Amino acid sequence: MKSSFELISSGYRPWGDQIPAAVGDLGWGRTDTGSKVKVWRPNEGIQEQYRYWCHGHATFSYWLHGFSIFSNDDMHTVLEDEWRRVNKKPEVGDIIVFRALNGKEGEYNQGAILHTARIESAIHQWGARTQIRVSSKNGANKLRRFTEVANVLNVYNDCYWFKTEQSCCCSEKRIDKQYYRRIDRNVATENFVRWQEKNK
Repeated sequence: MKSSFELISSGYRPWGDQIPAAVGDLGWGRTDTGSKVKVWRPNEGIQEQYRYWCHGHATFSYWLHGFSIFSNDDMHTVLEDEWRRVNKKPEVGDIIVFRALNGKEGEYNQGAILHTARIESAIHQWGARTQIRVSSKNGANKLRRFTEVANVLNVYNDCYWFKTEQSCCCSEKRIDKQYYRRIDRNVATENFVRWQEKNK
């Protein structure tokens, strides 16, 4: 994402009456290739956990530019412009995209992007699945810095990050994996805790 911000309106509360103190500006941000996406930038003085949500953390748009990207079409545009999908061997700094298993009338369609999490460790073992830990900002909750993907799915239980198909009579293989890697690998590819320490 670029650091530019074009104001649409002030006084926007992304969590509405649930967290009325979380107020900021609704605006347009621009991807690296110039596409406009809707973003939210918090006002000063708001408690840290209410200043951003998952896409702002996973893509680093909050940490680098102070705003979070909205879900669904806006986040889809960011993925199209700045990320590429990888099918195996995810690395630290990649993200996992969680998509809706089913649509919700009037809100989103099946396959819509509802959540993203950032991979903080990826241990590759020959002949076994990569062991992954992620950092995940579940809505207005505090950031979980090092957790298992299963813990994310406990919150987003109507989502998937891979699908399965029968590979033989007694096993399944994972398909349609939702790992994404930033095209510009110069941006925040290290562990988030290390990045924070470097950028204090």
